[in-house]
Amino acid sequence: MPGPHSRCAARPRVTLAPPVARLRPTVSLTSERPKILVVSPKYFPVEEGLGHYTTEFCRHLAKLGRVAVWTSRSRGRVGKASGHPPGDVEVIDNVESWSGVGPFVALRRALALDPDAIVVEFVPFMYSARGGINFSIVGLAFLLGARSRLLGRGKLQIMFHELWYPFSWRPKDAVMHLAHRAMVFGVSLAAEERFSATKRFAELVRRNLGPFERPVSVLAVGSNLEREGSPAAKPDAAATRADDELRVCLFGSAHPSKRLPMVLGAIHDGAARSRFRVRLTMIGMTKAEILAEAGDLAPWVESNVEVTGPLEASEAADRLGEQDFLVSYFQDGVSGRRGSLLAALCEGLPVVTTWHPTSDEEFRGHEFIKLLSCDEAEFARELAALFATAERPFSRVARRDVRAFYRRHFSWSAIVDRYAELSGMARETPRPSP
Repeated sequence: MPGPHSRCAARPRVTLAPPVARLRPTVSLTSERPKILVVSPKYFPVEEGLGHYTTEFCRHLAKLGRVAVWTSRSRGRVGKASGHPPGDVEVIDNVESWSGVGPFVALRRALALDPDAIVVEFVPFMYSARGGINFSIVGLAFLLGARSRLLGRGKLQIMFHELWYPFSWRPKDAVMHLAHRAMVFGVSLAAEERFSATKRFAELVRRNLGPFERPVSVLAVGSNLEREGSPAAKPDAAATRADDELRVCLFGSAHPSKRLPMVLGAIHDGAARSRFRVRLTMIGMTKAEILAEAGDLAPWVESNVEVTGPLEASEAADRLGEQDFLVSYFQDGVSGRRGSLLAALCEGLPVVTTWHPTSDEEFRGHEFIKLLSCDEAEFARELAALFATAERPFSRVARRDVRAFYRRHFSWSAIVDRYAELSGMARETPRPSP
């Protein structure tokens, strides 16, 4: 589901809270590996969204210390599981329900690990099918937070992936919105450290606490297509296409928030003005989904657009690597939680996307990321103009630079390093002798 705040109008800038104060490390990695308990209702073999994130986060976190994941006994729809479960991660899947007394009944076994840190992955709808409203999670957070403060170990950390349902005056929507905000307030107050997927979310969590304001740090979420070592060895688009061909792609779902009619119209108009033969590939979507959004452009889509349909992760990554660039329109601008865009960067693919004042700063100032307005009319005009340039877009971009940017900011290794630093678990650099 799209982020809860997706308007494009500029808002007053809010200064982020100061960096998290460096507490004394719970565990020094120079002497002992920390024990970390990750709490998530979704885990391998559930691949989409939170399930994939938890699996990959735990897989790489296990290089840092001893890791256990506390998860649901039944984790929902599985589908095809690619890859393999992390072999070094202990799975405690004894939670029948996260509502009522469910998590409290199952808690004792999870705490048998005697963890140094407890990371709760927060997505309200993942803990309850009833509108995502579940105050048992808030109670659990306060219990874990109190335990940590009493015992001096097992500090509680909350990772916010989603916050709350968008507000509207419909009674059901209003109730969900207010309940989710109350849940975010409660778990934020209970935790000793708070992380969020984007700068915007960090600001919202901090402001939601009102006079009880606490620092919130940004921790990226990574790509669901990341492959260790393989992308750099593959040839890029320039090695496989004709000189007069320009390969453009869209990737991900056909959700209405992506404004497919506008984006397709801009590419159609740009292709008519381009000196290149523009070849559009839509990766991961079905033709029925696209035709339902295409409107008057349906005949053009039928005859000029390649539609791959759903693909396995490795196939999707390969198709991305064959393109010249990705087009990704976001109503509220680019951010570090846009998995489709991160997947393209992981494959070394330049991107055309949108910028909003609340977007994450890491995306600014790069030749391989073209930032356009998130106003629909301006975006369409700027995108069409990009095709009309005499020079091939992004022709001077080296794909190794794109991959290096991804590895530096969004690879799972970088995410775990950032987590270790924020948690006070990073290895200390030896001081030089006087």
